[in-house]
Amino acid sequence: AATPAFRLHAKYVLHTVSPVWIDGSHGEEALLRRAYDAALMLADELGCASVAFPLMAAGTYAFPHEVALATAVFGAVYLAAYRLSGGRETGEFFRLLRRRNGGKEKTNE
Repeated sequence: AATPAFRLHAKYVLHTVSPVWIDGSHGEEALLRRAYDAALMLADELGCASVAFPLMAAGTYAFPHEVALATAVFGAVYLAAYRLSGGRETGEFFRLLRRRNGGKEKTNE
């Protein structure tokens, strides 16, 4: 969801729900990736030229900082590559990603 930023130096405040880290074997990383993806896609739909995030889920929700940071950076790079490819999962970034995912076409899970 997006709300007005009022007196902040921003146009919007984007809201998302972060998952709680249990032990890494309950799909926590994929859930966090979806939270970043949803916020980034909303920012894109709103025409935002820049986005700033706290390190989601790394505080109270106990995500290891390295995992949370890698997830955040991956989400931003993925969206940039997707936009540069004209909204298609084509190009070297996506080939490398499919190879990393064992050839799976679906890259967002």
